[in-house]
Amino acid sequence: MVLITGANGQIGSVLTGALRDRYGTDAVLASDIRRPMTSDGPFEVLDVLYASRLRELIEKYRVTQIYHLGHTLRQRRAAPQQAWDINMRGLFNVLEMARDFNLRLFFPSSIAVFGPTTPRVATPQDTITQPTTVYGISKITRENWCQYFFLKYGVDVRSVRYPGIIGYQSLPGGGTTDYAVEVFHEAVKGNPYTCFLKADMSLPMLYMDDAIRHPGINGSRSQPDPHPDQLQYGRPEFYPAEVTRAIQQYVPGFTVGYEPDFRQQIAESWPSSIDDSAAREDWGWKPVFDLDYMTRDMLSHLADHYLVKLPGLGGNNFFDFINRMDMYTSVEPALEKELQELREAGLFKRTDYRQPSRGGNWPELRAGGPQFCANNYLGLSSHPEVIQAAKETIDTHGFGLSSVRFICGTRIFIKNSKEKLRNSSGRKTPSCLPPLSTLTAACSTAPGRRRRHYFG
Repeated sequence: MVLITGANGQIGSVLTGALRDRYGTDAVLASDIRRPMTSDGPFEVLDVLYASRLRELIEKYRVTQIYHLGHTLRQRRAAPQQAWDINMRGLFNVLEMARDFNLRLFFPSSIAVFGPTTPRVATPQDTITQPTTVYGISKITRENWCQYFFLKYGVDVRSVRYPGIIGYQSLPGGGTTDYAVEVFHEAVKGNPYTCFLKADMSLPMLYMDDAIRHPGINGSRSQPDPHPDQLQYGRPEFYPAEVTRAIQQYVPGFTVGYEPDFRQQIAESWPSSIDDSAAREDWGWKPVFDLDYMTRDMLSHLADHYLVKLPGLGGNNFFDFINRMDMYTSVEPALEKELQELREAGLFKRTDYRQPSRGGNWPELRAGGPQFCANNYLGLSSHPEVIQAAKETIDTHGFGLSSVRFICGTRIFIKNSKEKLRNSSGRKTPSCLPPLSTLTAACSTAPGRRRRHYFG
């Protein structure tokens, strides 16, 4: 069983699917501190700061490999201790479990381990690492501890120093290289984009599809290595103006402005290009996506996501596919058959359309009796007394209730309404009015049933 921590993150959300395709859905256990909206396989809530919970899952699922992706990007000066705890204590727990259970471990590092004193062009594998960010300090420390656990205990550790990762699968999180994701979203949505880096700020980048398919993350190597696998990936490297021109080939009229912020200084401390020859030699690493290939793929997927047609993409777009086939004609018989089965089973629901005004008459069900709900109390809303009360309220209290104050009962007429409810029910004044659905249930109980009244 493969365990992935931080599976809801940028890499984790994509890697989970890739590993399930490789090993089988039930052979990959995803985990994170919160459950995702949807999950196509096993998932467990896990905070890696709690070693007992981590041990429990390893024993329960008989885990043999861990992809430790749980970390934080927080770099606020006020929270370095919190960032250290999440990034380091979590790693220590994982390393100790890998040692105790003889597990294979992979964790992603970053070019953030480099700093202003690092050679910026063709940065070699082994060079000066003096990061100036909390994130970079945590990453280089993690690399060193993994090295220690390999040398001291023989833990099989694999790691990759990732450059900026570009992908359509998740939204950007505000990182230094995330301009290269944000710019595609804004282009597809038809908006201009303001870049937080200079137009000529060159940085190494990696497309997500290349990031998850590399040999290091899949656990294969070309030859035995007496050292832990901690290699770095680079290429292609490009700068914001290049990305803009690549997008403009497919989205004419797209514009980008440049207003560098604090992330410009961080970018200037990182390499402008990476020497990844060690990964090419040891792992057979070779990127597939260049800038143009990546641009087309990003725009195509995001156009499908936002339901936008981009003529510059030619036939590689969802709408062109739809236009080439009469989809409804092909599925109409099956849909009609299913609808008829629902009618015969008494499960078909018919929508009644209400007129804007019913002259003060409440809408009624076909079976008789008053009906209250969000979409069909139009008769009550057009009652002359209700209209008059609304006019008087505007005169005395202005237009708009401000829903929060309305719910909390800070308006004087809400207080008066509470007093009336108290007098009619014999109960103390409620602190908050119940929702409309509760009042509906109280007022529309079927005849013959005991009515329940809810007042706070």
